[in-house]
Amino acid sequence: MLIAAFKHLWDTNEEFRNAITGIWEGIVSKIQAFCQGIVDRLNALGFDFSSIVDVLKSLWGGLCQFLAPVFEAAFNVVSTVLGTVLDVITGLLDVFIGLFTGNWSQMWEGVKEIFSGTWDGISVLFETALNLLKSLAETIFGWFGSTWESVWSGIKSFFETIWNGIVAFFTGIWNTIVSIVTAQINAVKTVVTTVFNAIKTTATTIWNGIKTAISTVVDGIKSKVSSVFESVKNTATSLFNGIKSTATSVWNGIKTAIVTPIEAARDKIRSALNAVSGFFSGLKLQLPHIKLPHFRVSGTLSISPPSVPHLSIDWYKEGGIMTKPTVFGMNGRGNPSFERIL
Repeated sequence: MLIAAFKHLWDTNEEFRNAITGIWEGIVSKIQAFCQGIVDRLNALGFDFSSIVDVLKSLWGGLCQFLAPVFEAAFNVVSTVLGTVLDVITGLLDVFIGLFTGNWSQMWEGVKEIFSGTWDGISVLFETALNLLKSLAETIFGWFGSTWESVWSGIKSFFETIWNGIVAFFTGIWNTIVSIVTAQINAVKTVVTTVFNAIKTTATTIWNGIKTAISTVVDGIKSKVSSVFESVKNTATSLFNGIKSTATSVWNGIKTAIVTPIEAARDKIRSALNAVSGFFSGLKLQLPHIKLPHFRVSGTLSISPPSVPHLSIDWYKEGGIMTKPTVFGMNGRGNPSFERIL
């Protein structure tokens, strides 16, 4: 009814129509001014919008970009939860089947599937939440012409600057403390080294004095003992050399007294033998073979040691057969048994 009344007035009443048209144009003008004010204010922030339509398009695109990671995370959560539930159900089936059939390996695999599926689901959910927050931050920062990496770099640089200042401050304090402590330690070390060197020098001087005194006494004793031993040695050597000289003289006299007559006899015998040998050298005499007795010469003629040849006679049996003991020569005896003599 209201619409019909409005249409009737619009069609029949020109004054009403002009009034409504003016009001509408005023509303449109207000809206256009409002929209242009929004565009101008946004452009003042660094944007370049030509009209409110560009603003609305940008808002719609930004809203879609903002909602895109939300939808992606929602579907990822659904997929993760569904996969986790299915893995847990599969693991429970393996546990109960292995338990009732006695297949302990299948039962253990089911337990592992339950825990691994649950853990993987939790890990994926946390990763999805982090990716969602990062994507939303990227979208929001993108509206202002920035990125998450640049914002994070700025935050990291800010905190790094603060941290480096703190580190530099405490490093300076620590270096000062180290320098002071090092100086004090070096001073103490210098004092201790000086005292120790003085003690070492004094002890070395005392020890050298003691060592020199002992060495002097020992050297004197050693010199005296060496002199005594040298005197005893010289006396013993002289005595031994005298005994040796006397014994050598006596032995040489005895040797001369023994060797001289023997050598004279040797020379006489050699001369006689040479004369006999010269006499019989031209003769050719042959003595008959004498079977009985047999002469034997043993030993040699020597001066050192003195020895002469020894002549002996072997008496053998005469030919024949003996039936009783028979005397041969001076010392021979026959065999009491029968024996033949050749």
